[in-house]
Amino acid sequence: MIARADRHMDIRKLIPWVFFLILLVSSCKSAPRAVLAVRDGKFELRGEPCHYIGVNYFDGFTRMLDSEKAGGMGYKEGFRILEEKQIPFLRFNCGGFYPKDWKLYRENPDEYFRLLDEFVHEAEKRQLGLIPSLFWTFFTIPGLVGEPLSSWGDPESKTHAFMRKYTAEVVGRYKDSPAIWGWEFGNEYGLEADLPAAQKAGLAHWYQPRLGMPDKPGPDDYLTSPMIRTAYREFVKAVRTLDPDRPVFTGDSTPRSSAATLEKTGHWGADLPEMWVKHLIRNNPDPVDTLTIHFYPFHPDAGTGLPGHPLEETLLACLQAGRESKKPVFVGEFGPGETPDLATRKAQFETILDLLVRNQVGLSAAWVFDYAPQPYNSFYPDGENAFMLEAISEANRKLRQTIPPHP
Repeated sequence: MIARADRHMDIRKLIPWVFFLILLVSSCKSAPRAVLAVRDGKFELRGEPCHYIGVNYFDGFTRMLDSEKAGGMGYKEGFRILEEKQIPFLRFNCGGFYPKDWKLYRENPDEYFRLLDEFVHEAEKRQLGLIPSLFWTFFTIPGLVGEPLSSWGDPESKTHAFMRKYTAEVVGRYKDSPAIWGWEFGNEYGLEADLPAAQKAGLAHWYQPRLGMPDKPGPDDYLTSPMIRTAYREFVKAVRTLDPDRPVFTGDSTPRSSAATLEKTGHWGADLPEMWVKHLIRNNPDPVDTLTIHFYPFHPDAGTGLPGHPLEETLLACLQAGRESKKPVFVGEFGPGETPDLATRKAQFETILDLLVRNQVGLSAAWVFDYAPQPYNSFYPDGENAFMLEAISEANRKLRQTIPPHP
């Protein structure tokens, strides 16, 4: 009897620990997960298959950093319109365009993040998804820290140190926000890679001391595809230390029609289709879990896509590359040619939307919402390109009807 009573006493002592373990397991199950995720090579939104078309709101945040550049309708009004039109997400520049545009972040980071907090919280309020692009321009971070462009290929460089620091601060701050759909590295770095000497000289127009850059490019101010892939991999590593779930995007363009040939030989020359597709896959390297393209088939000087093939074949080749690499495709930008003829712009825009809907592209974002410097591409509710907003809304309605049931 005495021994049995002791056993009962021991069990009573374990009861608080049992309750603790139950609470611990329960909290793990209810821990916040990514709103958008990659599963079996496809995008899922809140656990369901998704196909959505959003917009680029390029300077929605950065105009807050420079009152002299502030323009447009203000992001709060912009968010209200996007919510009203049932446009579910936006991609935006989440950092300085030139080195001088990082001034507030470097001198008063508390104020910088106060502004970014407001931007993110307003998106949460409007139930809008955000894809922040952290290092938009290929030349800015090396210029900011006093290194050449080739530093993107060196994980031990100050360029990479800055990249890791800012990535950790942004991801760590917003990783639990329901507004954040994914993290993007930058914008179209691949278009600057492997260029012959004559084209490298074209970089000079970015080198303006008044904007925080050196006065001219140096001998190591060039990019190669391997350098860019190194930067992409290191960015994913920095993100994954804090956020294991959300998709990561390179932000790169559809490759040049001669991208593989340029990397191999340093000279222009039309790629064979299989060469081009392999280059596209290589430029979205593991551990990147998505495949990003920008789709401008009607731009006469685009020089991207499958050489000599119709525009739909380029899109289909990109989707096939995604299937081969088991990575869903994000069309991070698309739009008509920069033509003053409204009827032509409308026809081109509707053609692209039709391709995206018919091929059930996972995610895509039109270029560009509320951006006055590009009048032929920018769309507003009451402007000449207002039809773009309505067309995107209608395309999303069609896509919602085609989403297959969850297996």
